[in-house]
Amino acid sequence: ADNGSNVVKAGKILKDHNNITRIPYTAHTLQLVVGKGLLSAERLVVRAKRLISFFTTPKQTERLIEAQKNLRSIQQEDLSENDHYLRVISDISTQWNSTFLAWKRLEKIRDCIDIMIITMSRDSDPMTRKDGQRLSKINL
Repeated sequence: ADNGSNVVKAGKILKDHNNITRIPYTAHTLQLVVGKGLLSAERLVVRAKRLISFFTTPKQTERLIEAQKNLRSIQQEDLSENDHYLRVISDISTQWNSTFLAWKRLEKIRDCIDIMIITMSRDSDPMTRKDGQRLSKINL
């Protein structure tokens, strides 16, 4: 009986508010606008994921550590005694907050990435130069 009376009340409210202007397709239009606005952010997310992926190989991690040594600006964090160089943090969908932490880490090592691009592009090894070009293209 309660559900029936609620439906009757809702019907009365609708009848009493005839002066409400109905705007058809509003939700759909809003969804399209928001979706289009997020396209630029979506491209940034893809580039950040590619950058994180670039540093998942041991060779690139070693180069990142070497860039930090050369820069002599090791970031101080609460890391273990044997691990005082910053590495990229993986963005894992099942780990809460991993995207935020991964992006913050990319921000911290930004200068080292720039140094890597410069040194790799000047290297005598063609494969290293190719990696430097790839890093330059995906760098944020």
